Amino acid sequence: MLLPALLLTSAGLLQGEAEKKPGPWPPSHKDELHFSFLPGLRVGGWWMGTFETVSPAGARKIDSTLFFDAGLDLRLEYGGWTLTATGDYGVAEDVTVAAGGALFGKCWQLGDSPHFIQLSAGPIFGRLNVTPSGFGDFKSAAGVEARLSTTVAVHDHIELQLWADYRHLKFDYDEPVLSGDKDAGGAMFAVGAGFLMRF
Repeated sequence: MLLPALLLTSAGLLQGEAEKKPGPWPPSHKDELHFSFLPGLRVGGWWMGTFETVSPAGARKIDSTLFFDAGLDLRLEYGGWTLTATGDYGVAEDVTVAAGGALFGKCWQLGDSPHFIQLSAGPIFGRLNVTPSGFGDFKSAAGVEARLSTTVAVHDHIELQLWADYRHLKFDYDEPVLSGDKDAGGAMFAVGAGFLMRF
């Protein structure tokens, strides 16, 4: 009688430990195909190169600029594939730049960990404004954006993010040019951090 009782007790303890043992985190992100909605906020720096030209009104110049960048993302995710509506607003002393676009990408979970990597790309549209009067205007621009980001889930519904962007937008100078640059922007880069909420 003693041996069967001990075996039953041991089996019960092992079953209890198995029930307590956590599975892959979070299992729904890895093992099931389902839609997720992830709004997110980002902050960082947005770099643009120098613009220097001469128009009939005189010399015009924008020094190489690092904007403070604030961004908003609205992402849909299904089975690791993502579609994101994204917008950014950059502010420097006398210059602002606004952009929005759509990014299509893929998200990978690193094993069973709460770490994810995402790569995405798509079209981007933007506008560059210079505040001093008489500087001249720039036309709106269309281009491409590519983003690499890494996130870590700190809660079932919250993920912290590090991101880096390549943005190519050429803003044509909307004034006669005697010499120098005819457009601003071109290849631009942005990096920063943010968070996402998963629903």
